[in-house]
Amino acid sequence: GHYLPYGLLPKAVKTGKCTTQEALGSDIWKYFKKEGAEALLFSQVMTASTTLTATAVMESGYDFSGVHTVVDVGGSQGAFLVTILQKLPAVKGILFDLPEIVAAAPPYLASCGVAERVECVGGDFFQAVPRGDCYLLKFIIHDWGDEQCKRILTSIREAMDPSGRVLVIEDVLDNANPTGPLPLRDITMLVMNEGGRERTLPEFEKLFQQAGLKLSGVTRLRGELCIMEARKAGP
Repeated sequence: GHYLPYGLLPKAVKTGKCTTQEALGSDIWKYFKKEGAEALLFSQVMTASTTLTATAVMESGYDFSGVHTVVDVGGSQGAFLVTILQKLPAVKGILFDLPEIVAAAPPYLASCGVAERVECVGGDFFQAVPRGDCYLLKFIIHDWGDEQCKRILTSIREAMDPSGRVLVIEDVLDNANPTGPLPLRDITMLVMNEGGRERTLPEFEKLFQQAGLKLSGVTRLRGELCIMEARKAGP
């Protein structure tokens, strides 16, 4: 799924367009629907990565006080949500992803001891998301172009409680010091996802503003990885 599109890297760099359609015959997400074994491997890698990131979030000292319902948007099997619920026993969760993805989550949630506190909801985050007071977006925004990101964030703003928050967990690009693996990952986003890219903090702020949100805090984790908290911008 990644090898063939990367074979067209020069074309992607010259045109600024992703190459998955030409290399795979579809975008990467439709490709994974057809290639179950590869999709499973990708999901397993993402789950392992998510567990590490979620642990870093919970060890960062970020203040979850006042949170009652956490909605993990695009949360796959729920690894991030599991880590939070295990640390915050009074909090409930909603796992939100495509219907065919969340349908496979209950056995994993049960094995982690949180199934009774999690509602699995299938849907399309471009259209609408469930109501809650804390939304998680872990490595979701970098998969999409600005217009798609605006739609995702707008769906969240429209659904969230008045005092709610959205936590965007992403690596933040520093154009003044472009070192480490992030510039390479930016190229991966270019190759693999139409409009996908890594972003600077001002670029994230602009996305929030376009969706009627405002950046209310930044918690640095490791390297370039940050929690960016946003809340409703106002009436």
